[in-house]
Amino acid sequence: MDTEWTEGSRSRLHSNRFKLFPQVEEEYLDSVLDISAVDEQGRFVSIPAAIVEGLLGKEGSCRVADVGVTTENALVSVFTESFVRDGAALRYFDAEFSRYANLLSAHLAVAKMPVTSRSSSLLHEAAKPKSEGPTLTEEVCSKWLKVISSHRLICIWCLGPESGTLELKPWDADAESMQVTLRPGRLVIARADALHHRFSSVGCAYCLTCFLNNIVAAEQEPVSPCGLALQEWAKERMSRYKQSTVQEQRYMEMPREWEEKANRNLVNTQRIALRTACVKQPGTEDALGFALAMNAGPDFALSVPMMRWEHETVYEDDVQAWQNGKTCCMHGTFIDGVELFDCTAFRISRAEASGMDPGHRLTLETGYEALVKDGYRANTLMNSRGGVYVANPPPMEWNMTPKDIAAGGVCGGGGSIACGRFSFVHGLKGPCISVDVEGASSLVTVNYACANLSNTGGWEPIPFALCNSWNLQLNPAPYIHLSSCGLLSPKGRTFTFDASASGYIRGDCVTSLVLKAGNVEGEEVNELGYLAGSATNQSGRRSHLAAPDCLALQEVVHEALRQTQITPLDVDAVESCADGKILDDSLEATAFARAFRPQGTLNVDDAAPLDIISAKSSAGNQLEAMGMSQIIKVILGSRAAALHPTPHLRIMNPHIDLEMCERNAIISSESLDFRLPSTFTGILNRSMAGTNCHAIVFAKVPSEVYRPRKAILAPYKEAVQPILFWPKGGGGLPDEMQPRMGYNIMGTFNRWRPQPMEVEAPGVYGATIILSENRWERFQIALDGDSTRVLHPMLPEGDKCCPVAGPEAALQILSWHIDGRPKDAVQAEDMPDTSQQKQLTSGAWTVIVPDEMPTFEDTVAMAGDRFRVRLHVQGRWRMVDWEKLPKAEDEDTPADRAFRASLEGLIGTYQVAGSWNMFDCQAMKPDPAQRHLHRVEVTIPVNGDHQFHILRNEDRSQVIGPESLISRVGGRALLRAWDQRSKLHSWAFRASAGDVFRIEFERQAEAGEDKMKVNWECTSTNATVPEDLALLHVRRKYMVRLCFDSWSDHSYKMAWQGTYFHLFVELNDLAKVSFVIYEDGQTSRCLFPSVKDANPYEGHELQGPGPATDGLFWTIGAHDKDKASVGNRYELRLHLEGNVPMSVDWALLKSTKGLEDAAAKGNFVAWLPASA
Repeated sequence: MDTEWTEGSRSRLHSNRFKLFPQVEEEYLDSVLDISAVDEQGRFVSIPAAIVEGLLGKEGSCRVADVGVTTENALVSVFTESFVRDGAALRYFDAEFSRYANLLSAHLAVAKMPVTSRSSSLLHEAAKPKSEGPTLTEEVCSKWLKVISSHRLICIWCLGPESGTLELKPWDADAESMQVTLRPGRLVIARADALHHRFSSVGCAYCLTCFLNNIVAAEQEPVSPCGLALQEWAKERMSRYKQSTVQEQRYMEMPREWEEKANRNLVNTQRIALRTACVKQPGTEDALGFALAMNAGPDFALSVPMMRWEHETVYEDDVQAWQNGKTCCMHGTFIDGVELFDCTAFRISRAEASGMDPGHRLTLETGYEALVKDGYRANTLMNSRGGVYVANPPPMEWNMTPKDIAAGGVCGGGGSIACGRFSFVHGLKGPCISVDVEGASSLVTVNYACANLSNTGGWEPIPFALCNSWNLQLNPAPYIHLSSCGLLSPKGRTFTFDASASGYIRGDCVTSLVLKAGNVEGEEVNELGYLAGSATNQSGRRSHLAAPDCLALQEVVHEALRQTQITPLDVDAVESCADGKILDDSLEATAFARAFRPQGTLNVDDAAPLDIISAKSSAGNQLEAMGMSQIIKVILGSRAAALHPTPHLRIMNPHIDLEMCERNAIISSESLDFRLPSTFTGILNRSMAGTNCHAIVFAKVPSEVYRPRKAILAPYKEAVQPILFWPKGGGGLPDEMQPRMGYNIMGTFNRWRPQPMEVEAPGVYGATIILSENRWERFQIALDGDSTRVLHPMLPEGDKCCPVAGPEAALQILSWHIDGRPKDAVQAEDMPDTSQQKQLTSGAWTVIVPDEMPTFEDTVAMAGDRFRVRLHVQGRWRMVDWEKLPKAEDEDTPADRAFRASLEGLIGTYQVAGSWNMFDCQAMKPDPAQRHLHRVEVTIPVNGDHQFHILRNEDRSQVIGPESLISRVGGRALLRAWDQRSKLHSWAFRASAGDVFRIEFERQAEAGEDKMKVNWECTSTNATVPEDLALLHVRRKYMVRLCFDSWSDHSYKMAWQGTYFHLFVELNDLAKVSFVIYEDGQTSRCLFPSVKDANPYEGHELQGPGPATDGLFWTIGAHDKDKASVGNRYELRLHLEGNVPMSVDWALLKSTKGLEDAAAKGNFVAWLPASA
């Protein structure tokens, strides 16, 4: 068997492991192929034309047979349900695919191209097609779209009997195609996610193929033209399905995955958006904090606080305590600050406020705060049609609480007063409705609001709706009353769905929601979630008034589903109304399981389990306000991408037996991750009188939370490219991206001095690099030796897999990195997570497990070893790679001797950079007797601590420092490839002005190991300090505080250039930065302009030093003359006359000269990409 690696795979996979592939005798192929048996079994079928383009083309995949994946006992297929055992030859080749995949896996991970599974094998017959093939169906498209969306490589094995031709071509229109001859027995592995692969043969030829895939938890977007075409076809079919009636949908064969996707992404109903929320909940007044806390299953219950009443006088540890006028429950959940109220903010007198129900006061506070969060103010609310909907509890408790009756009056605690008072205070003229149906009040209120926000008939929808509710425990009397009814738990907790359930505990809360019509273009960013549908009904006649009715609960659920226009299987979870009663809880769980996972429904067995959850276990029963708290919990809690647990669940209620009912539902005591980046959740409220209300809410997980795949920071997404280099070329580079004379290489090996590259072949330029004593080198390639026109990798410390960027002025950190030091095996984080893949794969999706980790012995090199660097240019394609030259190929040619002489030997020079001279380089002299020993004497100008490190060849990227960040003792030293993203390691010592220190640096190889040591000692005191050195420490210091998207906590020091202070700044993707300047680093001595967004092109005055003024700052990028764009660098300058600051300006930099030194001294604020 032959192997052919396209797309320069030798440069992408740094390994020679492919030499381990076995050789297959052609005579063996001729004798064992079982293709005729497959044909006789009738397993060859034609594939729709849209799918054939993703396989081997129309001629290469005229007919296709599914072979499956070889297992120990049978063949399992994803495309058909065939379990026919094939002949030994096909089983052998299929098993070889799996073996090769395991061999390749570790190396592909190194090449940033991980594969985690392989697909079923397909047998292709090459011939001229007689027709366009069968019609594409939804089921077939769904199955193939999964494969094509996740494939990375395609393995093509020619089985003969005739040879054929494989045409490979990138998807780019200007790329040239490559013809590969496939004779029987040859295997080709190509990039399925980057290349067209079409097979053809003049005679009779068959190919066996399989895909190597990278399956992740999230839905993957296809990248191939075939995949994109299938995706567009699927979107059109889903859109047609969503626009059809329920009766029409019954006759449409829609895959469950598509149906679910259509119901989540395509909306053809009026959804109501939750815009803002303001709450006062136990332990917090932050709505998001309350929702996220629920993921941990918190327990907010505590004993009744003394601030409410002295509960010991009404508590007795006996379930019959109500007969003595006492209660058996001593716990609840409570909020703070019930007695606080700013009456002047709402133009209410103190006398009136003192008699108002605390719930009314908190309604005014939380309601207005919620509206302010949505952008409203008092003047914009006046005379608007906004609606106010209040689910108010009966005023019983407030009426029993001691107070000034005269102050309260008729309006102090009336049930219908809260909504009217809010509309009165803010001048609202829309609907004003108060609802009291006990535990169902919240959702009934929200249902009214949704109806008034929707377009129905000739009704003009209101602009917004404020929904509010509260529940406050103000008096012990309700405790006694509820205990007599057996509703309160003597155990002090709500054990929902637990075998020990004995009732509930009460809970405080105040909740305000702002609702608006949803799915408005441009407003999605302000919409937290959606009320997708709701319904309400009455249980009617039943065993007794307070008993729930299972059929009525199912009916209200189905009505809400009909309003939402989704299927029961689309709902992921349901918030129950269970309040800790054994039989009622079990009846609710049964109703939910029957309604959302009905037996006999198509695909019900494949649907995800329904999670039945309860908020009352944590927050208690908040009665009238419970529904709004559940809405906040579900919608804002989705930001954690997890379903909330039900705490206090130890032993399941024996009357709840979901397994015996064979229902696909669970009641979980732990948080469960979302399976998709969005969720439908049902919420049920019901009252003792039989009112049932069910709402279905829809929430999306923020994109920054739901990231199952490794993120790549923009704008460097292009750093991960499907094809690094195409040997056949295609297209062309613009004239400004081509050299006039040639390419030059420069780097740490030649002190960044451009050196011409040799022309090895058309489009191939080469140069030899000799490793120095560091055993690593960095380099860039300059066009015509111009340092402002540099080719560099897209990522710092790029390897051979990193795409070429430029030509442009680039920092030295953006350079290729040849490292000859020993390396460990591939890090664990670079390898595929097979544990997750096992959960994601089934059937023919076989998990790939690497046989062993790759080694890097071929890249280990010593000082003096040579590497050949090559730049390949074919059309618009460019690639840089290198290889280590064997010792046998070393030749002492005149060119080699000239090159070695230009390096001045492999031993570098060394300089000290210290704080006493603002980290300027000070040369160290080698000891004449010991060339490996270097010394320098430095004079200290001022008292205090001083730091220093050592540079090699005056290169700020070659820094020698201690092992720790700061060390005050000499000894072992390490050389690091420093860049602007890391901190400098330095030595430190204390000295007085006039002290002279001798610093010694020793570097030599011992037993093949590079060893470095640094020591220093004070040799004299009271020496004369040079005047220019002393001036460096008496001049004023100016610090710049920058604002890219927010003001930084750190200020950056400006350096004295000789005539002005300056600082270098690089713009990020916002292409704008604002700043102010602090004199001597003191915020009370701020320099700022007289106008906002000041710039050098428009008149303004420099003000200060003095306290900063909000809104006054300079801004680079505010004026068109700045020509601001991402990556642009500017020199920010502060001009002085004498010692007085006079003006600030800046200039766009066209080169990187001086930036490396400025970065090492902390005078360059660079925006850098993530490392490769």
